[in-house]
Amino acid sequence: TVQVIEELLRLAHEIALAKPPEGMSEDEYAFYQALAQNESAMQIMGEPVLRALAHELTDKLRKSATVDWSKRESSRQRMRVLVKVLLGKYRYPPDKQPEAIDKVIGQAELFADEWAIDSE
Repeated sequence: TVQVIEELLRLAHEIALAKPPEGMSEDEYAFYQALAQNESAMQIMGEPVLRALAHELTDKLRKSATVDWSKRESSRQRMRVLVKVLLGKYRYPPDKQPEAIDKVIGQAELFADEWAIDSE
């Protein structure tokens, strides 16, 4: 939706200006920022759990990325399911999961070409 796209653009700009904390890659930090925007998730889960979730999301999404995955609906759905499973595993607040999934997939799309090239 337009609102999600605007939010992703704003988030991408913020991430470009910010440096990841020590021990986090730029990709992990992008996912962390997307997930941490939900204040209740930050309060309930805490920073260490969100960092671990961002790390695992980055690892799993990168390994699952194929050329043009973001353009094929079946591949996009597979990625969405992967994100949903990980959010559930880390007990991300269920009421905020749809928004978090959209943000994470949006961030992953920004990395899609780079990841596909890295995996070749």
